[in-house]
Amino acid sequence: MPSVRELSSQLVVNPRTVWQAYQELEREGVLYVRRGQGTFVSPDVRADRRAVAREVAKRALLEARRSGLGVEELMETIRKVANEEVEEPLVPAPSAKPASSSKRGDGK
Repeated sequence: MPSVRELSSQLVVNPRTVWQAYQELEREGVLYVRRGQGTFVSPDVRADRRAVAREVAKRALLEARRSGLGVEELMETIRKVANEEVEEPLVPAPSAKPASSSKRGDGK
């Protein structure tokens, strides 16, 4: 993970905000810190991602079979859509505009 300073600079937010988010993610077991080495994503989270990917794949395969599609046709179509998505993302990339500053005056 990027350092607190790096991420706060990239997101144009107060470093304390990033630090607090990292602390919360660490408490939840999503991140862990190695002093002097950095902040890392927990291996358990990676395992969860694999489980999610497996469930998504199972649902896609079930829907494909219900629609009369074979595995190879489904895989080929997924690859094509993924390649097209590189050129024109299905989900818009985050805006490069700096975040607006708080007008509350309390630093939050």
